[in-house]
Amino acid sequence: MSDAPILLRVEAQRKLGWVAALFNLFLPGAGYLYCGRWFLGLVAFTIWGAICVATQGALWLPIALLLFVDGFRCVAKYNKRVINEVLADEAARIKRAAQDARSE
Repeated sequence: MSDAPILLRVEAQRKLGWVAALFNLFLPGAGYLYCGRWFLGLVAFTIWGAICVATQGALWLPIALLLFVDGFRCVAKYNKRVINEVLADEAARIKRAAQDARSE
């Protein structure tokens, strides 16, 4: 059997690192929302906003750049999880098919 259906499922669900990074750069925390990490995104935005207010905007750029870089890491984790889930689903499907073939 071909691996094409598995690859198509992974490609359909994977995210792009540069998108999350740009989201985090222009709206801190939005890159995490893109990856489905809602709580982390809201916390990042809240902390970034509090630090900007407390420092009168002096630290907005270093924190935004840190979140920019972390957007790539977040997507890498997300994509790894997608691959593992698709492979686990495929393994379960193969196991069920083998059990069905034995029971017939």
